[in-house]
Amino acid sequence: MNLTSQLLDLMLEASNLSRWQFIQEYSIPPLVAVPRLPGALLPVFGLLYVLIFCLAVVGNGAVLVLLCRKKALQSPSTFFICSLALSDLLIAIVCVPASLLQHFFKNWLAGDFLCKLVPFLQVTAIATSILTMTCIAVERFQGILYPLHVRNSYVLHSSIRMLAAVWLIALAIAAPMWFVQKVEVKYDFLFDVYHTCCLEVWSNHHQRLGYTACLYVLVFLVPMLTMAVLYGKIMRELWGKHRVHEAMFQTLPGSEINKITRSEACTDHLATLLETPTVLCFHSLATFLFFTLQEEEKSSEDDGNSGSSVCCLLVSISPCVTAAGLWEAGPGPGL
Repeated sequence: MNLTSQLLDLMLEASNLSRWQFIQEYSIPPLVAVPRLPGALLPVFGLLYVLIFCLAVVGNGAVLVLLCRKKALQSPSTFFICSLALSDLLIAIVCVPASLLQHFFKNWLAGDFLCKLVPFLQVTAIATSILTMTCIAVERFQGILYPLHVRNSYVLHSSIRMLAAVWLIALAIAAPMWFVQKVEVKYDFLFDVYHTCCLEVWSNHHQRLGYTACLYVLVFLVPMLTMAVLYGKIMRELWGKHRVHEAMFQTLPGSEINKITRSEACTDHLATLLETPTVLCFHSLATFLFFTLQEEEKSSEDDGNSGSSVCCLLVSISPCVTAAGLWEAGPGPGL
């Protein structure tokens, strides 16, 4: 039943109840859904957001400073890692504080510009991270399986072009968010209160579901399959050369073995700590949103806000985990 102001007045008159008695008697929820956490969880999520913000900013900032100052580390991998750190900084600096404020206050306080900017940068940063990791997989595939077919200068220029394409594609993917995000003032006549909300205003649910499906395919499914194929071939190639490497180690001095093993350890940490957690966090976010929007299409009331506490925290955790991987892998000589 669609409750209107006139219908509410008739029901109040017929029931001989006050407005608040009527709401409590029939357990009627607010007409304007406001994404707020339960009061008991606010301190926990607040502490997590602050901790994640500090770790992500310090970790990614330190990696950017370190890689930019040490010229010896300037390589194709360095450009890719800087791109990852920059995209994660965007999430940490812009998106995390805005999400935190949204859960602590009933009204959107950041204005129309940030209402558009925060989701736009969030999608841009996530797309950039996933696509950059795909570029890293391509670069590793070429370097390990075809090391003699590519020159350093060619790889460097190719990496710069790939990164430029990654950021342009990410901006194009995120562009719809800039146009659908709007600040609206909604009146809840049941509770007699006004709410200032930052909403996704789509023409219809089909457009919204279509965009989410395209986002899932272009930013997760295709890159994930590409990385799985490339790393599968890399693992098969390295596994085949395992015994050859063991024979080579036996002929090298101890100091050289330490250098090689340290370099390989940094590469392993970069692949494991940097890529897997970020992909899994985004996979959880994308899957959650995709199926949530499908359920929302069946509902009669939708305020157009696909954000939730779980989604915001998943996106916020991603740069924190990535920063830890970058900090451990960044200084290594293997880059």
